[in-house]
Amino acid sequence: MEERKVPENCATPHPLHPQGGGGDPDSDLLPFLPPQLSDSGVRHPVVLCQRARHQLPPQVRHLEVDSLNKWSRILLGGEVARLLLNFPSLLRPKLSSEQRAVPDAVDGTARSLLHCLHVCVCRRMRGGAASVAPHPLAFCRIMYVHPLSLHPNKMWDILKVNQKVEKVIPLAPSSPKPANHTRFVCISDTHSHLPKDFQVPAGDVLIHAGDFSNTGLPREIDEFRQFLEGQPHPHKVVIAGNHDLPFDVANYGTLWRRFGHPRQFDSQQLRGLVIKARGVEYLEDSGTAINGISLWGSPWQPEFCDWAFNLPRGQPCQEKWDLIPSSVDVLVTHGPPLGHGDLCSNGMRAGCVQLLLTIQQRVLPQYHVFGHIHEGYGLTCDGHTTFINCSTCNLTYQPVHPPVVFDVPNKL
Repeated sequence: MEERKVPENCATPHPLHPQGGGGDPDSDLLPFLPPQLSDSGVRHPVVLCQRARHQLPPQVRHLEVDSLNKWSRILLGGEVARLLLNFPSLLRPKLSSEQRAVPDAVDGTARSLLHCLHVCVCRRMRGGAASVAPHPLAFCRIMYVHPLSLHPNKMWDILKVNQKVEKVIPLAPSSPKPANHTRFVCISDTHSHLPKDFQVPAGDVLIHAGDFSNTGLPREIDEFRQFLEGQPHPHKVVIAGNHDLPFDVANYGTLWRRFGHPRQFDSQQLRGLVIKARGVEYLEDSGTAINGISLWGSPWQPEFCDWAFNLPRGQPCQEKWDLIPSSVDVLVTHGPPLGHGDLCSNGMRAGCVQLLLTIQQRVLPQYHVFGHIHEGYGLTCDGHTTFINCSTCNLTYQPVHPPVVFDVPNKL
């Protein structure tokens, strides 16, 4: 892997546009459309602005839509689809009986694609501010679930050919902060093992990306609360991880027995210790903004030994990633995306395929902060997003990894 220092914003041509938006557009579009539909001749519910200069698969000829009786048909390939971008939810496809009868062999997401209109347009349609068309899926809120999402190692073998994974040298905590910037300090996976003299660099925002406890016992959570309140950072952003059992309210009723809790503690009371801590903003499929910089936090990760906030790979994970707004600058999740900080000691990749595709195809954050895989600690960049695995503990649960620091220009 190439090695370089982290820039302020490592924006280069998108990893799926190695020629900066040129190349064969079908090679970008087709892998993210249901292959069963691509081969069957069924019309894809995708509308592309002609000015985006992306060729359509030959099967796509037109899409019938109904929008307050203003539209009866949008022709593709011959007309510019002048869509009302402020009202995409008003557009609904009219499906033929053949389209509704997609075989059960087609996965659930492929079938759901037939029931929602994906509007993919050039940024020029938003007022001409951008001269380069984004990836055609950049404005899709609902992503296609790839069949290989259940097999991350196999998926990475396919994707890595066109993926950049550049090693990034972290910013020195002692480096001066530029004017009109916000300094973020990131830790994760501390597992109640932080020594009293653990050094946290100064900054404006302290991020903890989950697994602040070992199993979420009251003593562990209260110690974490005390740790947070003892930090001088004006803002502390926290998400939960798979070890923070009581924070997964829906599943704690079964989790507490399996992980040795003496009794079922009050989830809401334990969550409140962190949520109500001084200066703390707890995120769970929710966001915040600091100095105009938008953040989003999510605790979920693909199934991992049946701990908290575990979801089956594929569609269940994608439904959580669909909640992430496209305007996020700093994304915080507990689990890693596929290919970045996710390689386990046994050679298996624990990262989420759908999280990677959501980040690269739609959200495009400046930074993605996560933990979960202790041996994946470090920074990488795909040409646009800097991925930060800030796990504090190593594989043997020793807190040996230093916090990661980065600066983001203020937007206010």
